[in-house]
Amino acid sequence: MHSMNSQDLLREAFAMHQRGRVRDALEGYRRVLASEPDNPGALNLAGAAHAALGDVGEAAAALERCVRVAPDFPDAHANLGLAYRALGRHEDALAAQRRALALVPGDPETLNAVGVTLRRLGRYRQAVAAYREAIAAAPGYGEARANLGNVLQDLDRMEEAADSYREAIALGVTAPSVHRGLGNALQRLHRLDEAIAAYRAALHADPDYVAALTDLGGALVECGRGAEGAEALRRAAGLSPRDALVHSNLGMALHEIGDLAGALAAFDQALALDPGNTHALAYQTIALHEAGERDRWRWLTGLDRLVREMAPPAPPAYASVAAMNDALARYAEAHPSVWQGRRRGISSELFLDGEGPPLALCDSLRAAVDRYIAELPDEPEHPFVARRPHRYVLSGWCNLLDEGAAAHVHPAAWLSGVYYVRTEGVVGDGVEDLAGCLQVGAPDEDHYRTDDYPVRVFRPREGHMVVFPSYVWHRILPFRDRGIRISYAFDVVPAG
Repeated sequence: MHSMNSQDLLREAFAMHQRGRVRDALEGYRRVLASEPDNPGALNLAGAAHAALGDVGEAAAALERCVRVAPDFPDAHANLGLAYRALGRHEDALAAQRRALALVPGDPETLNAVGVTLRRLGRYRQAVAAYREAIAAAPGYGEARANLGNVLQDLDRMEEAADSYREAIALGVTAPSVHRGLGNALQRLHRLDEAIAAYRAALHADPDYVAALTDLGGALVECGRGAEGAEALRRAAGLSPRDALVHSNLGMALHEIGDLAGALAAFDQALALDPGNTHALAYQTIALHEAGERDRWRWLTGLDRLVREMAPPAPPAYASVAAMNDALARYAEAHPSVWQGRRRGISSELFLDGEGPPLALCDSLRAAVDRYIAELPDEPEHPFVARRPHRYVLSGWCNLLDEGAAAHVHPAAWLSGVYYVRTEGVVGDGVEDLAGCLQVGAPDEDHYRTDDYPVRVFRPREGHMVVFPSYVWHRILPFRDRGIRISYAFDVVPAG
C-alpha cells in the first residue's frame, strides 16, 4: 500500500476543509508541512484553518511564513490581511491587502476587505471609494453594497445608505444585520414605519437577534407605541441580560408609558453593567429630575463643574486664531457634504478622515481636551470623571446653520463640544437676546416638560469652545433669519 504524496494529502485535507471539517483539515495540512515546511499551499490553507478556528495568532504566523517563501501568492497576502485585522493590527492588514491588490488588481473581494479595514481605521471616504471600486468590478457583489451602506451611515449619508442596503437585499444578501442596517438608516431619516418593517424583517430571519429587538423597541417608543416597545425590549433583556443598552432603552420605554419607578430601575441596571453608559446617563437625568431627585440630578449633570468654556491654542499652521477661523469658514462653505442628507448644513465626518483646516483645528482641540481632562475634579465616584479616557479619538463635523436645533445628546461619546468660527451678526448680543446661544442642561421640550430645569446658556464667541459630558442635554436656541452660524462640533470617543 503506497503512501500518499504531499499533493494528494493537500487535496484530501482541502476537501475536508470545504466540508466543514476544519480541525481534520488542519491536521492534514500539518502532515504536509511536516515533510515540506515551506509548502506555500499548505501554509496558506493552514493559516485559513487556524483563522476559522479562532486561532488568529497561529493564522498570522503561518501566513507570514507563506508570504516569505511565496511573495507573489495573492491569496496568502489577502488572508494575512484578514488575520491582522482580527488581531487589531489594521495598518498591517491594509498593507497586506494592498500587496494582494498589486498582484491581482481590481479583485472585488480584496477591495471589499480593504474597505472594511479602512472603515476600522476611521478612513470613511477612502472606504467608500474601495467599496465602489469593488461594486464596479462585480456589480452583483451584494456584500460590498451592504458594507457600503455601513460606512455611508458613518458619514451620515442616510438616503444613500438606505439605497445601498436595499440593493444588497435585492441581490440576495440575507444577513439579518443588513435589514437592521436599513432600519437604522430609515430611523435616522425619521421614516419610522419603514424602519420598523426593516427591523421586523431582520427578526423574521433571526427571532433572537437582540440588536434588532432593541432597535425595534426604540423605534416603537419613538413613534408613540411605548407599550409595544417595552414588550420588545423586555424580550431583548431576557435574551441578553447583561446588555446595558437594552436596559437603557427599556428604561426609556417604561418612562414613556408612565412607569417612572420601573424606568429608574432599568437605568440603574444599565449603569450597574456599564457605569459610564452615555445613553443610560442621559435618560436617567430626565427620570431623576421628574422623580424630584434634584440634588442627584445636579451632581450627575455637573453644570457647575463639568461644563466649561475654553479657548484652544492657535495651531502652528496659522498666524492667528482669526486666520484659522477664516480657513475653517471657507472649508465649511465649500465642503460637498454640507448641504446634503437629512440634516441641512451639517457635514460628514471631517476629523477621522479629513484634510486641511479641520486637521489643524483637530490638533488644537486635542490640546484643549487634554487640559480639560487634566483639570477634572477629584470625584472618583462620579461616572463621568471615573471614565476619563487615557486614549481617545476626536470625531468632528462642521455646522452651517440658519436656525436653532432641538435638544439632544451624543450617545457614542464621552465628552462633546463645539468650537465657534462665525457668529457675528447671527448670535444675540444682549441679556434678553439669546438667539443662537448654546443652552445646556434641559432635554427636548417637544417631549418633556422643561420649564423648571436649571440650565447654563453660553453666548458663542469666535475662537472659543464649550465642552460638556456627552450625556448632558444641549440645544441651539432659535435664531431664524439672522444669517449663517458656523461652528465645528466634536466628540471625544475613548479608544481601546
